Amino acid sequence: MTECTICEKDFVPPLRNGRPCWQTKTCSKKCSIEQKKRRHRTQAYADKNRAGRDARRKTNPSAEYRSLLARRPWKVLHNGKRSHAKRLGIPFALTDKWFEEKYKCGCAITGIAFERGQGKIGPLSASIDRINHAKGYTLRNCRMILFGVNALRGTGNDDSMYRIAKAIIKRRIT
Repeated sequence: MTECTICEKDFVPPLRNGRPCWQTKTCSKKCSIEQKKRRHRTQAYADKNRAGRDARRKTNPSAEYRSLLARRPWKVLHNGKRSHAKRLGIPFALTDKWFEEKYKCGCAITGIAFERGQGKIGPLSASIDRINHAKGYTLRNCRMILFGVNALRGTGNDDSMYRIAKAIIKRRIT
């Protein structure tokens, strides 16, 4: 018999490979969930996670990484969109070659060349626009446009974006 660390009731540990599993510290699923909640609240647990997170965070990218970004500035965008598609469970068929070609051509809507920010996204940064948001990142459904244009377009369509742009220009002229 073992005492539950949460409710302090005595219980018989489950059998694993014909032997009692003495690693089990709780009597039920409910107590097991409560134990995890308590563990996550402790300062030691928070410190351990913070130390790991700080070690993973790139506060000062290496010279090799900066060199890669200088040669292939679209790489961060490529990796980010690939992981975004994986998280959403949608197709991702964009290649590194596609990113390179589109980046060199500039914005597909305005023709303005992309500018690389120094670790920050600006209105002239490159952004991937899914023409139909219900579909994935495919060659026919994506284009590389300015971040500012993509923000203006939002989840709408090109017609609404052009209508807003015309209103902005008309207001500025008058």
